[in-house]
Amino acid sequence: MKRVKKMIEKFDYWSAIEYMEREIKEGRRRGDYLLELGHLYRGVGEMKKARDYYKEAMESGVKEAEEFERLTEILLGEKEKMEDKNEI
Repeated sequence: MKRVKKMIEKFDYWSAIEYMEREIKEGRRRGDYLLELGHLYRGVGEMKKARDYYKEAMESGVKEAEEFERLTEILLGEKEKMEDKNEI
């Protein structure tokens, strides 16, 4: 996680996402990694992916992920409302 924190400090979110995705694919599927991926995806505006990782983190026992999952649901709802207004 130290490497990821350094990437985040440099605002290199996509590299941090790639690194964390690779860690998970290699079998290090931990709740804190899933939560961090949710934060990273939310940071780059990928709300659906963020929500999915928050849900996985919740299933892994990370209680704080629930509030972030709810936040992304609200943000997704607001985004859909904005898209509907733009279609008119």
